[in-house]
Amino acid sequence: MKKLLATLLASTMAFSAIAGLVACGGGDNGGNGGGDVNNKLADDLPTVSDVNDPFAGDNEAVAACTIEVWAPEKTVAAFETLAAKFTSNEYHNGKYANVTINFTPKGEDKAQEALATDPEQGADVFFFPSDHLDKFVQDDILQELRGNVGSYYTKAISERDSEGTYSAALSKDGYMLAFPATADNGYYLWYDGDFFSDSDVETLDGMMEKAKKANKNIIWDYGTGWYTPTFFYGMGCNAGYVGDNYEIDFNSANGKIAAEAMIRYLVTDNVMENEKPCLIKGAIGDDIVAGMKDGSVVAGIGGGWFAGDLPANAKATKLPTFTAKIDGKDVQKQMYTFFGGKYCGVNSKKTNISVSMAFANFLTSYEGQVARYNADNAGPSNKEAAKLPAVQSDKALSALLAQAAVGSYVQGNQDPFWDPMQSFCAEIADGTTTIDNLQTALDNLVAAIKQKA
Repeated sequence: MKKLLATLLASTMAFSAIAGLVACGGGDNGGNGGGDVNNKLADDLPTVSDVNDPFAGDNEAVAACTIEVWAPEKTVAAFETLAAKFTSNEYHNGKYANVTINFTPKGEDKAQEALATDPEQGADVFFFPSDHLDKFVQDDILQELRGNVGSYYTKAISERDSEGTYSAALSKDGYMLAFPATADNGYYLWYDGDFFSDSDVETLDGMMEKAKKANKNIIWDYGTGWYTPTFFYGMGCNAGYVGDNYEIDFNSANGKIAAEAMIRYLVTDNVMENEKPCLIKGAIGDDIVAGMKDGSVVAGIGGGWFAGDLPANAKATKLPTFTAKIDGKDVQKQMYTFFGGKYCGVNSKKTNISVSMAFANFLTSYEGQVARYNADNAGPSNKEAAKLPAVQSDKALSALLAQAAVGSYVQGNQDPFWDPMQSFCAEIADGTTTIDNLQTALDNLVAAIKQKA
């Protein structure tokens, strides 16, 4: 699904006053995780006038309590500084001064497994990757942001964060299931800026033609489910859970066009007699870095984790377009990426939900996301933070945002998808699957994925 980065809205406006004392243990229990995502905000959301705290007009101190936060180790020091501000006498006249906030370093990929066993003993506030969202919903752990307090947060998120991140976290009722924290997971194109011009990298065909003539390579890990669906999503196909059902249409007419393009690029067009293949499978990161350093590789598809190891002439941009043959005509379609980020959730099984919501909101506000970027280079989902010069000048993050704007598929729980897709890609690469038996292979792919779901 395409997610256009909308015009920035100010993140320092003030929430309209809400009457009533917020008790640390009570408050906004207006429903837990809602199931399927629908990209439509609830119609009854209030007008937002302060994205930092919906109690701007009510500074009466909350009752003493303690909340625990799980956060990535690199971010803990920065978040502790934010916690000190949140609980200071200067913040809303000491509204949260009686709150004690404890941090435990825990990787975002570990939160779901830890909470699944005993959520009542887990953190009040925790961070997790976007592809764990569906599992959290199924386990009924996330506190949906609705009710007399939470719905203000839902509205605030829709104004301050990019649509590509917040739309993936909407419940079936149109309320946010968690706070967007980053928008930094995906892949795009790295290329040799001395070999390719900016116009060269607009089309995959143009890149391959120029690379072949120079006997150079373009690396793409096309044997995995993570990278290869770029063709299918580029043709408008979908794959993912809708509620409890996994829906996939890769065996549709558009899916077949996408798979035909895969065969042309991966098996036929990239191999000329007595010539080394141009588009090759390689270790994302290591092979791209080594090849770009010795000049044998002029481009690679990957993310930002190896950016610091690339030579100075490496540039980054969105993925190129590919040629789809539609009704006998060659049509350029944008290559897509899986796109995701991190979320901050509030544990629905704990008692300090209202204060946990307020602090989770504070951690993921403009100020919180800037602090996190400074701590671990995580790309902001906050639209204003994403416009900061430091973020815009970051090669990896600017390329990711450019890709998200033109061709990205928001990644949810894709557990049933990976192994069958990898097998399908391997059978194309080794010639087992051809144009002649392609429809059968696609039907088998979809059946295998649904069987695992």
